[in-house]
Amino acid sequence: CIVSTCSGSITFHVVNIRTDIEFVFFTGEFATPCILTTTSPLSFANPNMPLYGHLSSVDSSETSMRLTWVSGDDAPQQVQYGDGMSQTSVVTTFTQADMCSEFLRPMTVYVFASLDKRNNFRSTSSPAADFWWHDPGFIHTAVMTGLQPSSIFSYSYGRYSPCGSLLMHPIIKVLHIESIDLDNEFD
Repeated sequence: CIVSTCSGSITFHVVNIRTDIEFVFFTGEFATPCILTTTSPLSFANPNMPLYGHLSSVDSSETSMRLTWVSGDDAPQQVQYGDGMSQTSVVTTFTQADMCSEFLRPMTVYVFASLDKRNNFRSTSSPAADFWWHDPGFIHTAVMTGLQPSSIFSYSYGRYSPCGSLLMHPIIKVLHIESIDLDNEFD
């Protein structure tokens, strides 16, 4: 690979995936790359932070909402909401084996290339089986009950750290909107 001296910069947002990240700058294509440089590993300031909360409706009762979030902690956490109410999360995760079992793979598999520790390329049968896999962390789910339709409520989610300090996502305010019965709305 022919390398000429040059410089440049790039700025972008990196999502906290709870694992160290390295960037590889290369030229050419994936089939025949020429590695120009590799960064030192970059660590996230708080890889266990509870993040990426998503609200969803549980049923048509309009008095409960499901909150799902991820963290790097396998212990149950809590969602605190309303006026002093709280619920403890149920915790799940999945592993690389769950994603990449031979039983689940289709008969036709695309071949991907990846770098080994000596920057040599090798073929793999699945991106999740090798260099594209990263630990998903732990998925927390809690159902907030006792909500009032068409009301505003606030919530925060997370855990207490071993030293007793609170590691919570900042408080979020939400307008809980009652559902509309579209079948009867236009009679």
